[in-house]
Amino acid sequence: MVGDWLLQTVPLCKCPIRQRTLLTLGPGSQPKEAPVRWPEYRRCSILDGNTYPVSIFKELYHLRWPVEEQYKVMKCRVEVENFSGISVLAVYQDFHAEVFTTNLVAILARPAQEEVTQASVDKKYLYQVNMTNALSKMKDTVVLLFHRISILPLLRNLWQLMIKTIEPIRPDR
Repeated sequence: MVGDWLLQTVPLCKCPIRQRTLLTLGPGSQPKEAPVRWPEYRRCSILDGNTYPVSIFKELYHLRWPVEEQYKVMKCRVEVENFSGISVLAVYQDFHAEVFTTNLVAILARPAQEEVTQASVDKKYLYQVNMTNALSKMKDTVVLLFHRISILPLLRNLWQLMIKTIEPIRPDR
């Protein structure tokens, strides 16, 4: 059941794209129960099945997962496509402001994550900073960072919020 399922040509615009559909079996849903495996389908434009067998794509998929998660963060959490204007300049400013805010959250979350990791060593799961909440709080605060004379109290409050708003890291998820 695992293997190249279909090699097909998909017509898009005027230039058809040949692609390969790969079929693999996913992991069991619960590690302690009887393993239930389900089919996972993946499409790719790499057609050479001898040089690139199906077995390598599962690992590649998991290596790509953080990139896909970052796309989700930028589109859904940061709402990078939600522009405040219609001019080219407005779109550029909004986009770069969102990227700046996301990077600022990542910088502030790093020391908070170290604190959270140390505090969760003896717990069932390790914990991580809830980045969705951190991004939400930063959206409300980022302008104040440029208007306040002293930003240290503001940064301390953000840091404390990041340490308090955490989520478990569940293995195999």
